[in-house]
Amino acid sequence: IEMVSDRTRTAHFGIDVWETKSITQTNEEMTFKGVFVQRELDDVSYSTICLPFNLTTLEGTPYEGASVLKFDKAEDSDVAGDNRTFLTFKEVTFTNGDIMEAGKPYLIKVNTPIAKGAEKIFKNVTCPPIGTQGQSVTYNGVTFHGLLNPATFSKAEIKDKLFLTADNRLVSLYGQNEFTINGLRGYFTVSGDIAKTAEFVLNLPEKVVTSTPMVNMADT
Repeated sequence: IEMVSDRTRTAHFGIDVWETKSITQTNEEMTFKGVFVQRELDDVSYSTICLPFNLTTLEGTPYEGASVLKFDKAEDSDVAGDNRTFLTFKEVTFTNGDIMEAGKPYLIKVNTPIAKGAEKIFKNVTCPPIGTQGQSVTYNGVTFHGLLNPATFSKAEIKDKLFLTADNRLVSLYGQNEFTINGLRGYFTVSGDIAKTAEFVLNLPEKVVTSTPMVNMADT
């Protein structure tokens, strides 16, 4: 390890970042020569993603050419009687500081699918001291949470959470006593009066609009 300052270091070795195991995170900023990432991703639908390192560009990385979206706002419909909330996302440009930040949740759709367990190498990436929990972004009572490590939620904990699934759909999970979610992902929670909203609509730049009624969907 090469000391750069009292708060930053460069490590001349690689680390594993897998969706199926917890991440070892230091309390100081470190730049790694190589990071080996296992995260299953789709080339048809968007997936949530949360990484422990910054990506200032996708060029030359395994995600080159991917579409990366950030949570931009949540707005209730202004049409009378339309009981919906629109969750709007916008493209990350990777210019002028608009990057994928470590620990924050995003949506991503890659050009070529990445199978479960497939390992991709990211070179010369920086891991800031973000801890192991990930960060969150909140608009109008809707929070998009980053999830770095696998997590298990009880039946009581899962009731206010929405998860992204195939075909760009948000779903609620019901029918089990607990649910285990892999890491390197994100999920949504709703709170306050907005939790009574009948429908949440995912509004993407490609004009893909999808929604889920907030009702009990047994065995989903």
